[in-house]
Amino acid sequence: MGEPRDCLSVVDTSDPGHPLYLGEPEPATAETPNFTEGEPGHFGSRPGDQFDGDRPVILFDPDTGRPAYPMLRPHLERRPPFAPNLHSGAPGLGETGDRPAAPASANPWLARPDGLCPAAAPVKTFNVVAVGTSVDVTSRKSDPQGMLFTLAQNKAALLSGQLKKEPLAIRMNVGDCGAVTLTSEERDEDVFGGFAKVEMHIHHVQFDPTGSDGTSVGYSYEHSIRPYAIEDTTLAAAATAGETTVAVNRVDPKYRPGVAFGIGLGTESIEEATIVSVDPVGNTITLDRPLAHDHAAGEGAGIEFIRYRWYADALLDNIFWHDHVDGIHGWGHGGVGMLIIEPRNSTYHDPTTGAEVASGTVVDIHSHPEVDGIQHPLAAGLVDGSFREMVIWTLDDNPVTDSTINLHAAPFSDRGTDPSLLFSSYKWGDPGTPLLRAYPGDPVVIRAIHVGPTIDSFRMDGHNFYVEKRARDSATGTMYSRVTDTIHSGVSERYTLILDGGAGGVNRQPGDYLYHNGIARRFKQGAWGIMRVLPKGSADLQPLPNYTKPAGTYVQPAVTGLRPPVAATPGNPCPAGAINKTFAISAVDVPDSMQGTSGSHGTSTNVTGAITAPSVMTSNAAAAKAKGVKDPLVVHINAGDCVTVNFTNQRAVDRASLSVGELTKSGGSSGVNVGFDPEQTVPPGKSQVYKFYAETPSIEAAPRRCRGSSMRSAFAR
Repeated sequence: MGEPRDCLSVVDTSDPGHPLYLGEPEPATAETPNFTEGEPGHFGSRPGDQFDGDRPVILFDPDTGRPAYPMLRPHLERRPPFAPNLHSGAPGLGETGDRPAAPASANPWLARPDGLCPAAAPVKTFNVVAVGTSVDVTSRKSDPQGMLFTLAQNKAALLSGQLKKEPLAIRMNVGDCGAVTLTSEERDEDVFGGFAKVEMHIHHVQFDPTGSDGTSVGYSYEHSIRPYAIEDTTLAAAATAGETTVAVNRVDPKYRPGVAFGIGLGTESIEEATIVSVDPVGNTITLDRPLAHDHAAGEGAGIEFIRYRWYADALLDNIFWHDHVDGIHGWGHGGVGMLIIEPRNSTYHDPTTGAEVASGTVVDIHSHPEVDGIQHPLAAGLVDGSFREMVIWTLDDNPVTDSTINLHAAPFSDRGTDPSLLFSSYKWGDPGTPLLRAYPGDPVVIRAIHVGPTIDSFRMDGHNFYVEKRARDSATGTMYSRVTDTIHSGVSERYTLILDGGAGGVNRQPGDYLYHNGIARRFKQGAWGIMRVLPKGSADLQPLPNYTKPAGTYVQPAVTGLRPPVAATPGNPCPAGAINKTFAISAVDVPDSMQGTSGSHGTSTNVTGAITAPSVMTSNAAAAKAKGVKDPLVVHINAGDCVTVNFTNQRAVDRASLSVGELTKSGGSSGVNVGFDPEQTVPPGKSQVYKFYAETPSIEAAPRRCRGSSMRSAFAR
């Protein structure tokens, strides 16, 4: 530009009239005592730099014609320049490869095979806006400093509460190219430090790190933006598609010829052009291309936008992206997202209406083998076609309750004092966390990412999933992976969990199933939710392609504020021919003077660690009540067994139940009063039958819990 960088939005380069391009003038002084001199007398230079006066010579790659990296040099306390080519997300590689060269063009990004996205790659566009908004985290408390990414097309619905306020989940298919434009509507007063700046740092996909890493690091261009309402101007009059001049309310010195200029900032119709001329008297800006869209007076216009470009070269599953300006203080308020890479030719649909959607945390993924005659499975043998998908962030550090699922929580402290009714929708209604609904046997995929400073866990009751979902012998169909119902994950760790047998497990049992963060304090803080497997068809749940609704019409029970109805049957999760085994188990109280060995590892212990409320074989109940117990109960069964438990509550006051992890069961044997499942807990002096199926030996040991009070033991295979 040959001019000072007033806003530092562009690089101050100079062409002195011969084949020599010069970088910005070097600093006149060292600026700091440790400021480097790669070449003596030139502050901020690198070894080998060449100079024309105080300007470094810009070098070019002789093979590609592109500027050699790094082109930029340090200028302390100055903002990095935005990338060239309208704030391109691929300034080094070029956005698209194999584009034909234009006649007499010296554009080094044309006619080359190594641009970021193949020329034939479908392009998915995401106009993303970072917004500040109050988020109702629990039924009683809100986070007034919530920060969310949203698609511009959904911004109004999100801010009005029509859409649920939760992190943004977007999708691409294998082979897609993602064109992301980010703007910000944050406010300085709402962010830590009082200076709002935001970016989107992506993992795993292919991208040009100089323009799309989402971190303004090293000698990269600017990857973050300020709120446009603070830094930029607005349109003074409506602008019509086809016009090349726009009227603005303020002309800033940073708006000058050669600068990239955005029109419609924060809207779905955002577009970019290069400034040709500026009229400071009439407050008009002339652009190098006609507008593609109509724009209303008052829309944002200026330089505070960033474009990222991503390429999904493989089936990468779910990918974490997040703000990298201040994740320590922003993630717990919602400054995170997820990009899911779906199989080729997939489309994404609202489970209620069947309409296609651009984002969402509970979405149906439809497979379309008719497009190219090829079935593109998510995981061969487990999910070969369409499936239901739920996106989960176990998101901690929230100021309201610390632990959430997708920024929402149902703390135990908000749901009464009866532990047997904590999860009952008859008593409290459904929690505000994501609710996945499915029909028995529907393929279900959970995309989970942990966002927090500790190792957390995620558990799905009544279902198992393979740890390695693609470890399969293609000839025999044998899975070389164990099954479990729980994962453990650290910060930004991601899992794609495919439920074995689909919704309802291998024997397709309807009912409500609890999912939750398995860390006890986070569970209590409200990080749990429900998956609802409907026994009958519903008008507001569309069937997946090639699947049919169950017969009948599902009517959701009403919230009564009372206990659930008594279970008519424990259900039968066992296949024909399974070997039957029956056990009689009782819950008992142990007197304070007979509390067994201190340090036993059950959750039903006093402060010294002694077991106070164990489960025992009914034949040993009298002895346990008189003498106490030393260890939790362990019951041994074989893979393939059908297990019937005649459970008796011999406690004096508290309810008790039997909830077994990893074994297959129906809603009538969950042992948890979750959702609209029937009564699963047993009052003192009463009995109830539970029934389970031991599907595979790879489970090894299944924890057994009491959800009527607090007890633990195990089934081992």
